[in-house]
Amino acid sequence: MLRETAPVSWSPAGFWLVVRHDDVLGLLRDSRCDHWGQDSGRAGSGVEAALRRALHLLSPQAGIRLRQSLAGGLAANLDAASAEIARHADFLLAGLRPRREFDLMRDYAGPFTFSAIARIIGVPPSDMEMLSNLAASLDGQFLSCLNPEALAPDLRAVASEFLLYLKDLIARKRRTRADDLLQRLISDAAGISDEEMIPLLVLLFYAGHQNMMNFIGNALVALSRWPDCLAAARKSPELLTRGVSELLRYESPVLYISLVARETILLRGYTIEPGAVIFAAVAAANRDPLAFPDPDRLDLSRNAGAHLGFGHGVFRCIGARLAELEAAVGLSRFLAHVSDFRIAEDAIEWRSNPVVQRGPVAVPVEVRSYAAES
Repeated sequence: MLRETAPVSWSPAGFWLVVRHDDVLGLLRDSRCDHWGQDSGRAGSGVEAALRRALHLLSPQAGIRLRQSLAGGLAANLDAASAEIARHADFLLAGLRPRREFDLMRDYAGPFTFSAIARIIGVPPSDMEMLSNLAASLDGQFLSCLNPEALAPDLRAVASEFLLYLKDLIARKRRTRADDLLQRLISDAAGISDEEMIPLLVLLFYAGHQNMMNFIGNALVALSRWPDCLAAARKSPELLTRGVSELLRYESPVLYISLVARETILLRGYTIEPGAVIFAAVAAANRDPLAFPDPDRLDLSRNAGAHLGFGHGVFRCIGARLAELEAAVGLSRFLAHVSDFRIAEDAIEWRSNPVVQRGPVAVPVEVRSYAAES
């Protein structure tokens, strides 16, 4: 309705909402926009202040060396990363084989995506189980860790323990040499303190785990609702490599990219003043019929390269290439192990306060048959 009648609108909550594909794309290309976290002059919570510092370090305004280092680290050795990610997916799915029912999010999507980003960051295998348990207790609230006092008492101790672990991990990496993302950041981030490095790591865990976990959940729910697409993906697994873009378009785990206007912006007759917050609704833009014909239909053969699920330009996800690989591997390995399954639609539990995130908390899966083990 908003796309048709009010593509640019002011919310009483205090932000501009922009929902059409061409407008959202234009804002993401507009040099007059900053990510909200880059505007150090804005007041906000402890979480926002920490994220502002982290995002500023990755912004073009602060220089591109750290951003290039991070992008290079996430894209490095994709073939080796693919093989390692596939092995862990197979390990998790093999452990599920005796069971006829399991929770997709708790038993597969969560541990699969957490392990992938943790290994790339450089978490030692000996720490993985402990850190994975901490992450599960946080239920994806990585960003809130940056201000533990604002959390409920039961999560406060978990968040503090998670932050202490990251601080210890950074200290250990400074004393050793390793071929991982954190070591690369430490080497290239001259002058950046441990206290500044911690929000960067939290941001990486949030994007690499929370976003990808939601994507896996969204994608398998969507495929279960479109049996023809599911059958096509089973018949031709390579279709998933191309189809990740369509699945991201169809059910984006990121609903909005929050921007701040640095200068006055005129958009469809409205004046957006400097300092105003803009919610660029990428999920709504991804369902814009002017950009994607018949947008409410899932079609894995669609050319969905113009989707905005990863953002665009300087606002594009730094780890997009790795995310595409991880998504294709995670989905294809699931379908390779689970020959026939049913998702209990009425039992899916969605996040009650998504704000930026769209994803399920729980997806009960009934397994009708597993593939024969080779």
